[in-house]
Amino acid sequence: NKFAFIQADGRTFRDVCYEAARRSTPTIVIAEEVDHLYRGHAGAEILSFLDGIKTPRNVAGTYVIFSTNYPKAIDERILKRPGRIDRVIPVGAFRRKAAAVCAQHYLPDDCIIPVKELGAVLDRCTAAEIKEIIVTAFGVTRVTRESLTAKTLEHARELLTGRLKRAAVECDEDMDSRQNDFKENGPGVDHDELLDEVKNMRD
Repeated sequence: NKFAFIQADGRTFRDVCYEAARRSTPTIVIAEEVDHLYRGHAGAEILSFLDGIKTPRNVAGTYVIFSTNYPKAIDERILKRPGRIDRVIPVGAFRRKAAAVCAQHYLPDDCIIPVKELGAVLDRCTAAEIKEIIVTAFGVTRVTRESLTAKTLEHARELLTGRLKRAAVECDEDMDSRQNDFKENGPGVDHDELLDEVKNMRD
């Protein structure tokens, strides 16, 4: 028996489902990082698709797996309505041994860091965080021209954590500032509407 495993995203997974139905091939579609597309504003088309109204029928079977690091950001109409997502499986942070195993998938073969040290610096990290820490660590080694070590990973984790905290603070401050402006000044000028009014006056 032949099975198709296809990696997609929120934009393309529907096209993949139609193609799988056309070919009548058993298909598993993995759509990653869907929070970027369905962050609180899913359109009617995708909702109808998930309801089955506009879903192509694949007699051989099509399974769609969504992944996200930020499930709370997904539109509640998708996340909480029965039938649109049949099952939610939380995947928590890895502990030491599992974190080390995960990290080894992203590290080159010539990078030899003892499993015990690797697990210690990456304990309680998710797979996405481990990948980002390693990418950051390699960036550090390009600057320092030193070998990648457990200490480098630890430093990269601290850098990443600080960056995320600053981003969260800046986001909150920006939202507070915009909200205060709105309360004080009301909605801003619609420049397109203003241009239309000027044009009508000239006519």
